[in-house]
Amino acid sequence: MKMKKVRIVFMGLVMFMVAAMSAIADESAMERVNDPDTNSAAPATILQPSLVDKLNRGEETFDVFVLLKGHKECVGKIKEADSPAKMKIYHSEIHGKQDRVLNRLDRPNFTLKHRFNNILGFAGKVNRHALEALLAMPEVEVIEEDPQVEAHTKQGIPLMSGSQVRSSYDGTGVSIAIVDTGINYLHYDLGYAAFPNTKVIGGYDYGDDDDDPMDYDGHGTAVAGIAAGSTIITQGNYIGGVAPNAKLYALKVVQDGSGKPQNLSAIGAAWDWVIDDDNRPDDPENPILIINTSFGFGNYTSACDNLYQSMADFADAAVAKGITLFASSGNNAYTNSITTPACLSNVISVGAVYDANIGGPHEWVSCTDQATAADQVACYSNSANILSILAPSNNAYTTDIAYFP
Repeated sequence: MKMKKVRIVFMGLVMFMVAAMSAIADESAMERVNDPDTNSAAPATILQPSLVDKLNRGEETFDVFVLLKGHKECVGKIKEADSPAKMKIYHSEIHGKQDRVLNRLDRPNFTLKHRFNNILGFAGKVNRHALEALLAMPEVEVIEEDPQVEAHTKQGIPLMSGSQVRSSYDGTGVSIAIVDTGINYLHYDLGYAAFPNTKVIGGYDYGDDDDDPMDYDGHGTAVAGIAAGSTIITQGNYIGGVAPNAKLYALKVVQDGSGKPQNLSAIGAAWDWVIDDDNRPDDPENPILIINTSFGFGNYTSACDNLYQSMADFADAAVAKGITLFASSGNNAYTNSITTPACLSNVISVGAVYDANIGGPHEWVSCTDQATAADQVACYSNSANILSILAPSNNAYTTDIAYFP
């Protein structure tokens, strides 16, 4: 059977992901809302401005992150939880504080989407009554919007070469968590067997809330092929992943066949899963050292930790566990801003450059209407002063979702 390959840009993430294996804002942007029912001296709840705007416009339902008081201190404890017994105590403390809030919410007005294990908060859908109830609870510190995110994909010509990197670092002894649309684990170069297999050794589907992270969109499979595809069968310019001996975890954050963008909290839930040792098989020979996320939302010119404190807590917790996070800067052609979660301080944001003069214009890159050159920022790639790194990754050949054995 013919094996197809796709050519997709993922913002240069993988080149620097593998290199990392060897070494492994402003509060005025938020609005404080006075507690209407108490005279407590505790700080008032912080409500994200976008939610204030929606309230003022008369909207009735909201997707939200909720952080409880002490959430930053709680993340700090994860460094001390260096054993399963200590992690159990840590999680018990989080769950107890979550329960005290969740048990007082009127469920017809509130739908729980994600209850997190490693940060002191949760995500859900609320109406105005539930939002007002949360604002009145002294335990609640921050309420943020849970926006929709989109996959970061762009096409070009084959310019990426992984040979130089993988000659030094082939991924042996490392697992990469691909937070994306899932992985086609039946592909020859991605395990070629039922899940879990020898390549895709674990994962979860947060889009459909089940144990099968099969990819039906293609984006995650392409990312997985660039990161750690084997070389069981090769075709054309595909020579396997940059780290062909690395193992993969598939964290799916989209619903099967919905075609709808997923909310940011699904990415948070996936990061939470990776941080939590109890959620994945005990594989000390292949620990997860990298999380790769090629999804994002919005445009930010500076670090966005105070705008997305929930995601910042996840990133801080991951780093405390020795995990490096990479996120794509986005493909919106912004020249002074990048998307979230790439804009978080503890996330390495990655944009794309050309590694040669590819000429132009080209129908597959509508913005390429000028001369191109090596090290020039790709016209579609978001960049800003806060961008961490740029890397050549333009139209890399990789594994195709259309191929099933």
